[in-house]
Amino acid sequence: SKKDIELDREKMKTVIEQFCVDNKHKVLIPCFSLDRTPFILWEIYQLFGNDETFDIPIVIDSPLSNRLLDCYSSILEGDAKDNFNEMMSWKNIKRVTTPEDSKVCVSDKSPKVILSSSGMLCAGRAVKYVQNMLPNENDCILFVGFSTVGTLSWKIKNLSDQKTININGKAYKNKCQIYDLNSFS
Repeated sequence: SKKDIELDREKMKTVIEQFCVDNKHKVLIPCFSLDRTPFILWEIYQLFGNDETFDIPIVIDSPLSNRLLDCYSSILEGDAKDNFNEMMSWKNIKRVTTPEDSKVCVSDKSPKVILSSSGMLCAGRAVKYVQNMLPNENDCILFVGFSTVGTLSWKIKNLSDQKTININGKAYKNKCQIYDLNSFS
């Protein structure tokens, strides 16, 4: 419902403010590249784009997401194109394309919001962020999509009482803060 979406937008804002702005840590938002990444990026821009004091980087770390973002500007028209281009020129957006830059970003402990694929954490660069962030109780994973039973995203959401989560055959401490915004799915 519209009320649920508004509550989830407020929760997204609160999570980013609490973890990134106040506590100087990271928030990972695993996103599907097609449609979900630009939609969540737009939501974040609507929440913080006009706040001159908001200096938290919004990192897009997904080769496919970055290629698709480039396509949007060429296919959109009128106000939609103008709004999209305005968002993409926002000083906070940082686009990561190379594997080397991604490795640096994963290990960097500075506060940031990371949008990375895949949304269910079955593959992609988001898995590397999870491996880095899951053991840290001060970091946060903010889910904005459906998770199929058995996927890594499902395990993280539903097995919070487990002390470890296995990722690619290796156990990782399960301490990260987890939030799930269902209305975006």
